[in-house]
Amino acid sequence: MNYANPLNLKVVSLKTWNTDDGGGYQCFLEHNGVKAIEVHNDGNGGEIQVRAINIKHQSVLNELSAFVKRLPAEDFEGTMLDISLDMYVDELVSDAENNKRFTAMVARNKKKAFVFRLPEDGVHELRTIKCTPAQHPQAVALLDKKYGAGKWAAL
Repeated sequence: MNYANPLNLKVVSLKTWNTDDGGGYQCFLEHNGVKAIEVHNDGNGGEIQVRAINIKHQSVLNELSAFVKRLPAEDFEGTMLDISLDMYVDELVSDAENNKRFTAMVARNKKKAFVFRLPEDGVHELRTIKCTPAQHPQAVALLDKKYGAGKWAAL
């Protein structure tokens, strides 16, 4: 599930923990650079709590709720499932966690390799050429020769 994010909400201050049912988390959603929504998942299988930080930010939560209600139902193992606010927010948090892991993976790999991606690669996929930073110009020349200049992207 990859949903649009028309309010450009950003997951910040994410704290996670393990539970018997998987894991829980607490975070905030920023809107226009300001913490507007608090999110809490206790990790015990219940609904995710989503609330405006204060009355001033209730309109952001209302707008988000209205957007989610307009999302089309999704097929889940043969059953059409309406997307709920907590499902949507959980997906935003999951995307943020995946992006954080990917960024860390890129940083780790850059210590020992030239890191790049091809157009057909997935969002969280990377490729490497094992070399030192001093050898990066040779890696670039190799990639340009093999794939064509501008047909790959350095990460």
